[in-house]
Amino acid sequence: MPALVARFGKSKSTIYTLIKDCDASKMKRAAPTRKVIAPVTFANRPDLSKADLGEAARQMITARLMLHGAKVFRPMTEDTPIDLLVLRGTDVLKCQCKYIWPEKKGNHHMSLCAGRTNNPTKKAVRHRYTKDEVDFFLGYCLDNDTVYVFPYEVVAPRQGLTLWVSRNPASFYKVFDHQPWANNFSLLSP
Repeated sequence: MPALVARFGKSKSTIYTLIKDCDASKMKRAAPTRKVIAPVTFANRPDLSKADLGEAARQMITARLMLHGAKVFRPMTEDTPIDLLVLRGTDVLKCQCKYIWPEKKGNHHMSLCAGRTNNPTKKAVRHRYTKDEVDFFLGYCLDNDTVYVFPYEVVAPRQGLTLWVSRNPASFYKVFDHQPWANNFSLLSP
């Protein structure tokens, strides 16, 4: 600050008034205890509808499973709780695929419910999957190009997951540890 006062011949308060809206000056003046962090940047969201983005996630998940040696099958119809069937030895695993969305707080969200409109009122109704419908939830995150393999038992009581993929959360958030499930295709192997 003294260098600016000497250079421009203005008072400290005038200099502060002139630079108060400059983001760079706020970052430099912030104390280390305020935990000022760099803004979170996400990969640009593809210019796709929600349905197409969900289908793209299913295709990415299918490709990763096949590259890891899994035998993958897709149902013939769209209105089923199953997106993929995976053979594990003589067992057939029912898998639900989800796209993991970036949110403004810096976290990512994976919904564990579906919106169904095949009811008499034709209004969207939130459907929670049951153990009979799903064995695994498979989520694809574009920002870190990772597939998360969550067993139903691990995520069953939740309607959605909050994943801190790009940065660490503030201390008051309850954190779900997603790292053990990242690209853990061994859960689907015999």
